[in-house]
Amino acid sequence: MTINLPTDIATFVNSQVASGAFKSPDEVLRAAVQSYERDQARSLQEHRLKGMLQAAVAQAENGETLDVDAAFDEVEIELFGQKLSAE
Repeated sequence: MTINLPTDIATFVNSQVASGAFKSPDEVLRAAVQSYERDQARSLQEHRLKGMLQAAVAQAENGETLDVDAAFDEVEIELFGQKLSAE
């Protein structure tokens, strides 16, 4: 694959290699893409969490509430795929 970078980005990539922070331009670009992927995943998680919080507020406003322990259990299962706390 051939990629044409704007001059400012190419300068930055080359400076990162010259500084010794990376061994090659490929490594700089790989790190940039990985950082972007992490940011996107974090953004998706934040979006999902905001949606869950909005739904929770709506449920509370409708009188649909949970016991605190049950609520934490649901959050743990949603975030970690399992209940972490001991009964």
